[in-house]
Amino acid sequence: MGQDQNPFSSGRIEVPKPPERLIESLDDRHIEMLLNTCSSDDFEDSRDRAIMLILLDTGVRVSELVSLKLKEANWEQGGGSLLIQGKGSKERVVPIGPTTLIAYLQYHYRYHRQGAPNGAFPFLSRRGGPLTPRELGRC
Repeated sequence: MGQDQNPFSSGRIEVPKPPERLIESLDDRHIEMLLNTCSSDDFEDSRDRAIMLILLDTGVRVSELVSLKLKEANWEQGGGSLLIQGKGSKERVVPIGPTTLIAYLQYHYRYHRQGAPNGAFPFLSRRGGPLTPRELGRC
C-alpha cells in the first residue's frame, strides 16, 4: 500500500491512543511495611530509609534523586526543598516534609563525609561514591 493509499496519512482518520494506565499508590500499611525493612541504624538502613521517604514524599524519579547534589538541597528546620534537574534539562523545586527531612539529616550527620563539598552527592554507596539508579535498585 503506497502513501497515497494509507487512510491515516490524510489526517481524516485519527490514530487511536492506548488508554493511560493508572499507577496504583501504596496504602499506609504497605508504606509502613516498606519502611520497617530499614529498622536498624547502620549506614545502609539509614540511607535507604531517607531515600524511600524522599521518593514517597516527593515523587521524584530515582535517576533525579541519585543525580542530586548537596548544593541543590535546602535542608531547613521544619521542612526543606530539592532543586531537581528533570527530563529535558527542566528544573523544578520540590518541597519535602519534616519527617523526610529528619530521616535525611539523621543519615547525613551520622554517615556522610564531614566537610563534603557542595558538588558532592548526598546519597553514597558503601564505598563512598555516588549511588547509581542500578545500585539503588539493588538496595
